[in-house]
Amino acid sequence: MGWRLPTEEELRTVMQVALDPAAPFTVNFFGSYWSARTLEDPTTSAWGVLPQGAAVRNPSAKTSALRYWCVRGGQAYDGM
Repeated sequence: MGWRLPTEEELRTVMQVALDPAAPFTVNFFGSYWSARTLEDPTTSAWGVLPQGAAVRNPSAKTSALRYWCVRGGQAYDGM
């Protein structure tokens, strides 16, 4: 499978691992990151995740300038 936006749970997991002081790399997070979940109404908005506590934030218009952290393979968002 190719690169895709992660589910909120996948994104929270990636962020928690990246913020662990024992991680073999350093990540500087700024702002919110897109998840794969689009709102049902309006479909022009989607959910983002804040790295501080990996909290799901309010939905943002898909035209907003949020960052993204793609993942590869695994599960794709199933709409649940």
